[in-house]
Amino acid sequence: MRRLVALITHLPPDSALSRTVNSGWSDDRELAAALVELAHAQFRATLAAGGVKRLPRPLKVPRPDPYQPDQGTAAAPARPKSRQPTEAEVLAFFAGR
Repeated sequence: MRRLVALITHLPPDSALSRTVNSGWSDDRELAAALVELAHAQFRATLAAGGVKRLPRPLKVPRPDPYQPDQGTAAAPARPKSRQPTEAEVLAFFAGR
């Protein structure tokens, strides 16, 4: 098992498994996208400091959807819906102090 994990961990980024899991989006592409968004945010800040009234929209580089395993296998259990406590429950909670 350790050998299999070691082999999978050290696969190159352009391997078929890596492309399937990461949707073809590598770490360097993520860093480049973040850098472009950060540079554009700095550009907007510079424009705002210069008194420009109509700033361009913030740049958002589209990224691929994160890896989703097959929906037919091992689905996570449904979470119960949360609800607000009633007034009586709140009073009973604080009365116990």
